[in-house]
Amino acid sequence: MQKAKKIIFSAITIVLIFSFWAVPSAQAQRNFGGTIVFQRYCLNGGILVTIATPTPGDFFWVAGNLPFSMHVIPHVGQQLLGMATMAPTMPCIINYYPTVIYGYGAIILFHGSSI
Repeated sequence: MQKAKKIIFSAITIVLIFSFWAVPSAQAQRNFGGTIVFQRYCLNGGILVTIATPTPGDFFWVAGNLPFSMHVIPHVGQQLLGMATMAPTMPCIINYYPTVIYGYGAIILFHGSSI
């Protein structure tokens, strides 16, 4: 009985630690903006986009973040401006078995875009 309580307590502790780690609002945030030069659709429910200057990097768009007025899904050639998590935390999974991860991107929290 004592061993079962320890296992349950350990499992709950691990879940709580990882849930706080995965919540974007609990992480440091940064501004980003630029032209989308590459996009990759991922099986885990999002799009990995590569943004050029002035703030280049890989970002992960998830269905459910907060787009401003036009609600346009990101596409190549579009100007994107918004706020993302500081660290690249979301993998772009392109195959489940065997698991193939294309890359990682900072989660886009909200964005505005050119049409």
